[in-house]
Amino acid sequence: MFNFRSIALLAIKFVDKNWDFFQDGWTVFHLAAREGDDQILGWLYVTNPDGFGAITNNGRTALHTACLHGKVSAVKMIIQCHPSLIKAKDSCGATPILDAVRCGNIEIIEMILSLNPEML
Repeated sequence: MFNFRSIALLAIKFVDKNWDFFQDGWTVFHLAAREGDDQILGWLYVTNPDGFGAITNNGRTALHTACLHGKVSAVKMIIQCHPSLIKAKDSCGATPILDAVRCGNIEIIEMILSLNPEML
């Protein structure tokens, strides 16, 4: 599990390298979304507002990650910052809501459908 200090150190070290520092394309935004830490997510957003749109080598966004791991507050924050990510498709064509469905994250499914009913 990452904490604020470790994420901040990674972000500062790699800030000049487009935030992409893992071979699979994961960024600190993906890590923070997986952990669901609002403090880290908020700090990252202020530091780099476009970072939530970063995609991994297989096309996954931080929203895919948050939906997969059931991080409700992270999903809310990411959607507020970048609502277009609701429709983002990874390399297999999966959207974030499909990750929520696969894992049975009902609250996230309901939230996304309330914001974007045509996702059904």
